[in-house]
Amino acid sequence: PLPAASNPPPTVLPRLQPSAPASAAVRNPPPASTAPAPPAPSADGDAATMRQAQEALQQSYQFTGLSDAQLAQQKSAEALLVRGQSKPALQALRRLNEELRSGNKSYVVKSGDSLWVISGKSEVYGNPWLWPLIWQSNLQVLPNPDKLSAGQQLRIRPNPTIQEVVDAVTYAREKNQRSETRIGEIKESGKP
Repeated sequence: PLPAASNPPPTVLPRLQPSAPASAAVRNPPPASTAPAPPAPSADGDAATMRQAQEALQQSYQFTGLSDAQLAQQKSAEALLVRGQSKPALQALRRLNEELRSGNKSYVVKSGDSLWVISGKSEVYGNPWLWPLIWQSNLQVLPNPDKLSAGQQLRIRPNPTIQEVVDAVTYAREKNQRSETRIGEIKESGKP
């Protein structure tokens, strides 16, 4: 069965075998909310708070597609850390990381669209090889990535992590290599 709609998208893209249905290959990680929250900082500038703020900063570096405002928030938190103000830095970074993790925008499918075309649009990812990210975010409404309908509304995660981008490109290239038909390739039936 497909993962429940309330679950976050899988962190690993589904690996599909030609004979297996898409739903059988989807791996579902534990929800992100099961991770224990770091302890609340006790005083501004203490070592534990500084360490937590530095870890939160490193987490923010893992997200891609940050807007100018998000980059400014990240730089502001870095400046707070440099000045030794770890408590406000930690609070700002936690807010930023949550925004990056849970951010969504929607896209309405138009006639002639495919996940490849949608992903390549500058307002989406600007890279068609990232189409698996869209599929992964829409498994409940799009079990087959090749069957889009005009008017269908898709969820787009604007800030995937670096690892998610790598996994998406790897999956898209593997799927492309397994495909029997290539764009631009002409086959004549019955001729050697």
